[in-house]
Amino acid sequence: MTIFRDILCVVDIGEDCTAAVERAVRLAEDNQASLTVVDVVDRVTEGIGMHEGGPISADLQSAMETSHAQKLETLIDPYRQQISIKTKIRNGTRFLEIIRQVLSGAHDLVIKIPEKLAWLDRLFGSDDMNLLRACPCPVWLVKLQTEKSYRRILAAVDVDDLYPPAELKSRHALNQTILEMAASLALSDFAELHIVHAWRAIGESAMRGVFMHTPEAEIVA
Repeated sequence: MTIFRDILCVVDIGEDCTAAVERAVRLAEDNQASLTVVDVVDRVTEGIGMHEGGPISADLQSAMETSHAQKLETLIDPYRQQISIKTKIRNGTRFLEIIRQVLSGAHDLVIKIPEKLAWLDRLFGSDDMNLLRACPCPVWLVKLQTEKSYRRILAAVDVDDLYPPAELKSRHALNQTILEMAASLALSDFAELHIVHAWRAIGESAMRGVFMHTPEAEIVA
């Protein structure tokens, strides 16, 4: 059974991250895992009359990191009686710094709240999507309003065998990881575990062609 041993909780001091922190603390307790809470501060870039890396920008960067560190300590202080928590402030591009922290800290799970997206973020890609694609460990996005525990957990796997042998092997390993983690979380929350595989029938797309006129009920059946 998969047990998380080193959890990374990502917070944004400007947002309400209580749900993510509480979930991370509980999961760390249940798994007897280490917990690190990290916030990422934007890097002070070159501005009018101010050069990046100069004395003024360096002072501003230091002040921002100090402010975030103090607010981070205030956020996690109520949980320190339950579990030992490490804190970390990084600066730079958010998703890249999270990945760097995962690699340097050998974390095996990232927990964070979903980011709030402006329309430009949706157009050019978000930190969360970049993190989901590139993070070397699982990423759990916890909604702001979420249950203290889950009643049902859904694990989606792909058991198709129409892949090259090398890809089949890696997909089988991924399926195993998904099932082990889902089972571990289900046990932790005393939840039902449901497993799903989605597949498409041969010729299904042709039946939905504009010239076939096949009723949807017949296709589904």
